[in-house]
Amino acid sequence: MTRTLAPLLIVLAATSPLAADPNTTQPQLPLDAYEAQNSLELHARCTAWLTQAEETIAQILPLASENNLPAARMKQAGQVNADLNQLIRNGRHLQWMGQPSGIDFERRGRYWKLSWDKVIEAYRALPAAQRTIEGIRNKMRQETARRQGQVKSLEQLVQAQKWQQAETFWYDQLTEWQAMICFLSPGEQQQILDPFQPAVAAMERAMEAIRRAEGRDALELRRQQVQPDFNQTLAAVDRLLADFEASGTAAVDGQSTDAAGLLRHLAERWKSDHVRLLAARALEWARGDVMQQDSPALPTIYSAGEQFSGEMCKRFERLIAAEARRARTSGDDAVLRQAYAACLQAVAPLLVRTDYAPLETSLRRALAAFTEQSFGLGEDVQSYELATGELLRWRRRVADARARQLMQEASDLRARLPAAARSQMQVRGLFTEQPTGRQAHLVGTAPEAVRLTANNLLGRPGSLGPVYQLGNSAGTGIARFEQRVYASFPLGELRGALDQAAGQLRGELLVDEQHPPLSLDAARALAAAQLGDAERVGGSVNDLAVEALVTRQATLPAAAWMLVPLGTLPAAHYPGRQVGNGGVDPALEQMQVRFSLQPAWAHTGYAVVELPAP
Repeated sequence: MTRTLAPLLIVLAATSPLAADPNTTQPQLPLDAYEAQNSLELHARCTAWLTQAEETIAQILPLASENNLPAARMKQAGQVNADLNQLIRNGRHLQWMGQPSGIDFERRGRYWKLSWDKVIEAYRALPAAQRTIEGIRNKMRQETARRQGQVKSLEQLVQAQKWQQAETFWYDQLTEWQAMICFLSPGEQQQILDPFQPAVAAMERAMEAIRRAEGRDALELRRQQVQPDFNQTLAAVDRLLADFEASGTAAVDGQSTDAAGLLRHLAERWKSDHVRLLAARALEWARGDVMQQDSPALPTIYSAGEQFSGEMCKRFERLIAAEARRARTSGDDAVLRQAYAACLQAVAPLLVRTDYAPLETSLRRALAAFTEQSFGLGEDVQSYELATGELLRWRRRVADARARQLMQEASDLRARLPAAARSQMQVRGLFTEQPTGRQAHLVGTAPEAVRLTANNLLGRPGSLGPVYQLGNSAGTGIARFEQRVYASFPLGELRGALDQAAGQLRGELLVDEQHPPLSLDAARALAAAQLGDAERVGGSVNDLAVEALVTRQATLPAAAWMLVPLGTLPAAHYPGRQVGNGGVDPALEQMQVRFSLQPAWAHTGYAVVELPAP
């Protein structure tokens, strides 16, 4: 019946909340949307058109393939035609608002139209439908004079540049017609629609310019709302540091806080601004697409973020140095040791979840101030590093070797994605058929990409890392976002094995309630173990979802800040706008994949924990 008819005979999923993205369980879900202008409302309407159309398609298309079209469903078939045309048109509108979901809506409308035009053609030839078709033909003949008046009315609105009124006037009428005249011959349809086309073309050009301008302004406003005020953050931090330097404490949310508490507070301020900066950058990616040019604000966003990260490193160093001075001034060795241990344990979790080298350099330099003028503590730290440093090195070597063995079967999913999601024949994925070096992008539609990728990876072993426990719960882990891939999964039984490994490491590092770790390396290793983090987790792929890069980063929850580590923003996530045949895709087409794993083993850095085979 059509080139894609056989693959299209599928079970279509019912509608679901907007928060979900197309996944292996419900590949027909729309791509998620973010809040900007009134686009969420239009996104919801497009979802309804898509859902209504696909429900009818799922019922009628198999019958069409069997040459058994039900004449009684002809009206529904016409409504599908109207819904798909609305989906295509309003999908473009969403793109002009900066919503990646608009691309998928438009393409899904065109995807189904390829098959549905054949269904409409079959209805035209169906003997039982001829009476209905003749009725449509007579109705349109009787309304010829009325249409002539409508042409003049539309032309007058266009001449007066009342573009939005003209658009409403035209598409209200067109949508009603599209459910009927699709059953007439192409020549008859042309006779009805051609008189309107000059005015419609002028109106559509004007409305695209209007919508792009509105989308540009809305995205700029939204970006200004979410973009962090780094100067304000640094000024607030400086006030806290000044109070601490003067008195040894500072008030955070009305509570007196010591150095360790302030270090954690600084980390939270940095994380919060980091997530907001990711959102601002994503909105600028979208705005560049809407404006059809590179975003003028992106260079400023990158430079401001890098400068802020550098300034925060200086504040961490300043705070630890102030605490070291306070502790040394006390003249009490116990106070000095306690302050040193508290600072170590406060900063270690942050170092576990970000690999920003300037931060570690600043922290090591600041922590040295505790020992440089304290012979007793300095000697103990040096002895502890000698006693535990070699242990950590050998533990890592053994763990790395075992992890390499496990990865021979469960290799990195990031490296496997391009091959698994590469378009094949008529099935389109996230990469073109010919390798071009492009990053994951929407070649066709999201459901196609989900099915293709799942067919190659679902149920198979794979691994990702680094992995962090999300929030304070022991139930969920997430793998860092790199190369357009991240993961979320239940830790389940693995959590118990990780706790056992943490206890063993704690004993080997000579740590108990009275004896905290004395080196930054040991403190970081213990922090990772106690948080339940891992350098890599392997298991079987039990789910995956395709997400729009812009939307995911524009809506990243604060608790998931570690998906993109603190520090400089990686420019490679979105390499730029398409220029000629340069092979770079627009921001709204940029996609990523979220995997879900059923964990079987974890490489914690200093141990590999494995669950027994089921």
